[in-house]
Amino acid sequence: MLASGSYDNTIRLWLIRMNTELRTFTGHSRYVEDIAFSPDGKLIASGSVDTTIKLWDVGTGTEVRTIAGHTGIVWSV
Repeated sequence: MLASGSYDNTIRLWLIRMNTELRTFTGHSRYVEDIAFSPDGKLIASGSVDTTIKLWDVGTGTEVRTIAGHTGIVWSV
């Protein structure tokens, strides 16, 4: 699997071998700047221009938590 973040405020999860999109994660209000998988591959963390970090369940595509408190863009997670 591969995850990509975009200027359309989404994260997309791709199945590389099948060359297809598995799901789209929506919830950020501004561009997604960085993404990282948890070591077990069950969560994705995303950082955004909207100054938040969001945690996502890879299996369901649902938002698990929003972490707020940054005063600027979250460039890296």
